Amino acid sequence: MTKDKLSAIYSRSHIPYGEGKSAILSRMGFSEIRPALSLLTKVIILDSRMKATVDYQTARNLLITQGLDADQHPDALLTHIAQMSPPIPGQVTSILLALKVVFEALRDVTELDRELAYSLYILASESRQYFSVGQQKGIEWPPLLDEDLARIASGVKSIFAGQWFE
Repeated sequence: MTKDKLSAIYSRSHIPYGEGKSAILSRMGFSEIRPALSLLTKVIILDSRMKATVDYQTARNLLITQGLDADQHPDALLTHIAQMSPPIPGQVTSILLALKVVFEALRDVTELDRELAYSLYILASESRQYFSVGQQKGIEWPPLLDEDLARIASGVKSIFAGQWFE
């Protein structure tokens, strides 16, 4: 791997560049480097593919599936968190990218359709509620899940506000 690719991995995982690989693996929940690099590679490939190919309708459908229709989809983010299990690797990244695509498409729109708005609300609020319940029950969530849920809420807020919040 080149230094640029490693920098991209570090920046996406919010781990400072130069931090030791054992610390990185520990923060990501891995004990060996091979599965960690395999997962990171898959996430980066998914990330680059989604940026190139996801249109508004696909992103909208993904967000509705992850929020409003979560009870009908066992792999939905809300379903996993409600069952006190971590998200599927790359799932949060896909949701964040979908939020950005939807934001870009709706930036200048003054009205949102009810189905999308309700799904976004459910995704942002209930994921946080389930996460908090899990914490109270002593569930050990992935180390970055709390920050990821905050980013999802920020993306939803951005769509509602018409301006992107970091």
